[in-house]
Amino acid sequence: MSPPEHWKDALVDVPLPDLSLLGVEVQQKLRQAQESLVVLCREPSATSDSLSAGYGETGRLYHAYDLLDSAEACYRNAQVLAPREFRWSYSLADVRRWQGNIDQSIAAFEAALQLNPDYVPALVALGEIRLEIGQMDQARSLFE
Repeated sequence: MSPPEHWKDALVDVPLPDLSLLGVEVQQKLRQAQESLVVLCREPSATSDSLSAGYGETGRLYHAYDLLDSAEACYRNAQVLAPREFRWSYSLADVRRWQGNIDQSIAAFEAALQLNPDYVPALVALGEIRLEIGQMDQARSLFE
């Protein structure tokens, strides 16, 4: 899925995942979300807020069904469009963690925590990552 023309330089294409292994109802739900996002991206009057919400909500659906590459692209776009929106920063960090992108997930969790420093799930997730890679002191400070 291509981003809107006037955002092409800032946003990334969202890869369309293979839905064939998913149930029929899930396929329908995801195709409907994809179609809605395409329509929104073609809408000349679409605002950055509406585009951010469209990308973010589509990302949530992809994320829920472990379509992580597509979810990541959606969350990246949502974050670019609404950089102060914590939920997209946190969701991007979570996807990157499950993709195994350690450095990128650390950076994304740190960015999310700048927006909401007291969000315990983000602190715990970042602490777990730091623990996994042997950064005991940084993990301890996050857990405290």
